[in-house]
Amino acid sequence: MSVWLSWLSGPVQDRMDILLSLKSVNLDQSSKDHYTSSTIRQRVYKTQKPQYQRYQKEITNAKVPFEVITETSLLTSEQQKMLMIVATKQSGVTECK
Repeated sequence: MSVWLSWLSGPVQDRMDILLSLKSVNLDQSSKDHYTSSTIRQRVYKTQKPQYQRYQKEITNAKVPFEVITETSLLTSEQQKMLMIVATKQSGVTECK
């Protein structure tokens, strides 16, 4: 590690902060929660089903295009404005009309 750090200049080192918090785990003790693949699959489907119904196709909130959100969701003008700001920032557009 010290050899690697010697390759970096001081200003670069000053900008590097690594904070890692971990809980200790007792590997001899089994987990309290045991979920089967079937149980997890059912939970996922239960969550996705209303999204499929909302968008009337197999698309989830994570992948829905912006245009579909504006067409299918009842948003106030303030919510629409906020959504436009976020969408503009994510697309890299610097100006929104």
